[in-house]
Amino acid sequence: MHELRDSLEKEFAKLKVERNIWEDAWREVRQHVRTTRHRYPLNDRDVRTMNDRDPDTTLDLLDTTARKASKVLRSGLHEGMTSPSRPWFKLGLDEPGLDDRDDIALWLHGAERVIREMFRGSNVYAALQQGYGEVGDYGTHPMFVNRDFEDVIRCYSMEIGEYWLAADERGLPKTCYRRVSMTVDQVVREFGLENVSQTLRNSYDQSNYHTVLNVVRAVRPRRDRDPGKADIANMPVMVAAWEEASNKDDILGVGGAQEGVLNVARWETAGYEPYGTVCPGLDALADTRQLQYYALRKAEAIDQALRPAMMAPASLYASEKEFFPGGVTYVDDVTLQRGGLKPIFEARFDMKPMLEDTHEQRLRVDSDYHVDLFRMFTDLDRRLITAEEIIRRHEEKMIMLGPVLDLLGRERLQPLISRAFNIAHEGGLIEDAPEDIQGHRLQVEYISTLAQALRAIGVGPIERTIGFIGTLAELDQSALHRLDVDESIDEFTNLIGAPPAMVRSRDAANELRQEEADAAAQAQMMQQVQSGAQSAKLISEASERGAGAIQRAGLG
Repeated sequence: MHELRDSLEKEFAKLKVERNIWEDAWREVRQHVRTTRHRYPLNDRDVRTMNDRDPDTTLDLLDTTARKASKVLRSGLHEGMTSPSRPWFKLGLDEPGLDDRDDIALWLHGAERVIREMFRGSNVYAALQQGYGEVGDYGTHPMFVNRDFEDVIRCYSMEIGEYWLAADERGLPKTCYRRVSMTVDQVVREFGLENVSQTLRNSYDQSNYHTVLNVVRAVRPRRDRDPGKADIANMPVMVAAWEEASNKDDILGVGGAQEGVLNVARWETAGYEPYGTVCPGLDALADTRQLQYYALRKAEAIDQALRPAMMAPASLYASEKEFFPGGVTYVDDVTLQRGGLKPIFEARFDMKPMLEDTHEQRLRVDSDYHVDLFRMFTDLDRRLITAEEIIRRHEEKMIMLGPVLDLLGRERLQPLISRAFNIAHEGGLIEDAPEDIQGHRLQVEYISTLAQALRAIGVGPIERTIGFIGTLAELDQSALHRLDVDESIDEFTNLIGAPPAMVRSRDAANELRQEEADAAAQAQMMQQVQSGAQSAKLISEASERGAGAIQRAGLG
C-alpha cells in the first residue's frame, strides 16, 4: 500500500502544479459571480475543511448582473436540454430502420422509461443543474456516477477548487483527484472502521463523530491490468481513497470500476487541455469587473451629493455638531458671519455617460451568458408562435450555442445515459436485447427543446427548395420530377422532431400508393367496360331502329 499511495500522491502533486494556470481566473469568477461558493480553496496555501467555510460575501458584490445571468444560463440549459418534466432523449440503433420493428421498438421504449425513472428517483437532475452552472461560470464540471443501493444510480457533483484533472491520449478527462471534507462518522460508514487510520479510529471510539478531516479520492485508468480477467483488480478504472493527513501506509480502499464513473462536462476544449478553455464566466469577466467599479463610483457620487465632505472654522473643532435632518449646530456670531459649516465643493456630477456605459456592459454580460436566447423561450407565448418562427428570430444565437450543446451531449449526456443503461441492465431492470440486435450499438437521439430548435434551423433550406421547385412547376410541370417527396418528408420530420408514429414508413406509403394505383386502374377498366357496353348497346339499338325502318318502308 505504501508504494501505491506514494505513486498516487506524486501524480496528485503534479496535477496541482498543472492547474495553477487556471486558478487566478477562477478566483476572479468567484469574486464577481459565484460569491457564496467559497467552500473549497484554489491552492494548498489555504487548505480548509468544511468547518472553515467562508462567510457569505454577497454584501461585497455591488452589481449582480453576472450572477443573475449565470442563474438564467443554468436554468435555461437545464430546462432546455434535460427537463425532468418531459422526455429529452430517445434510444436508437446504429443501423437505420432496424428499430422500426415492433418488438425492437418496444424494447427500446422500455429501456428509455426505466432510465427516466432512475433519473427522477435519484439526484441526477440536481447534479445536472449544478453542473450547468459550474460549466457556464468556470468552463468545467466533473462528477462521479456511481451505483447506489437505494437510488440505483447516484451522482456526486464537484465544485471548483476540490478537483484536479488530467486528459488521456484522446484529450478526454479520464483522471480525477478530489479532495473532500468528511466527518469521522461519514468516513467510518463508507469505508469501515477496520480500514481507517488509528488516529481516526481513536476519534471514533471517543465519540468525536463530527470531527472533520480531508479525504482524497482518485479515479484514473488502470495501467497494469489483465483484460482477460473481470475481477475488481483488473477493471479498466482504478478507484482509491485515503486520509490526507494519515500515515503513508494507510489507505482507505482500492477498488475498480467500468468506464463511465467519471463524467466531465466542458464548455469548450482545446487540444489535450483537461479543463474547459472558454466559457461565459471567463468571457464576461472584464465587463463584470468594470460593472463593480462603476457601481462603487456611482455609490460614492450619490453619497457625496447626499452627505458631502464639510469644512468648518477651527473654532468648531471641539464643539458638538449635528448633521441629521432637523439637527442644529450652535456657533457664535463671528463663526456664523464667516459662513459656518459648508461643503468643501458642490457635488454636481454628470453620471449620464457612466450610466450609458453601464447599460452597454450589462447587455454584453447578458450576451456572453446567452440570456436573451433563454428568455426568448420563456417570455414568448407558445400558443401564438411556432418553433420555426422562434428560430427565424434568433437563428444566429442558436448557431452560436450549437457547438456547446453538441459537446455537452457527447461529454456529459451520452456517457451518463450509457452508464445508467449498464447499471440498469446489470441490475435486471432492463431485459436482454432481442437476439436480432445483439452486437449492435445503442445510439442516443436528443429530443429536448434546445435540440429540436437547433435541428429546426435546417428546415429553412427545405422549405425554400420546395417553394422554388413549386414556382418552376407553374412554368414547366417536369420540374416536379426533380423533387423526391419521400426524402423531403423524412428530412423535414427528422429536423423538427415530429413523433415517428405520425408519419408512415416508405414501405407503408408505397403499399397505399400501389393500392390507389390498382384501384384507379380498376376504375379505369370498369369505365372502359361500361363505355364499351354503352357503345354496343347504342349500336345494337341503332341497328334495330334501322331494320325496323326498312321493314316499314316495304324494302325488306
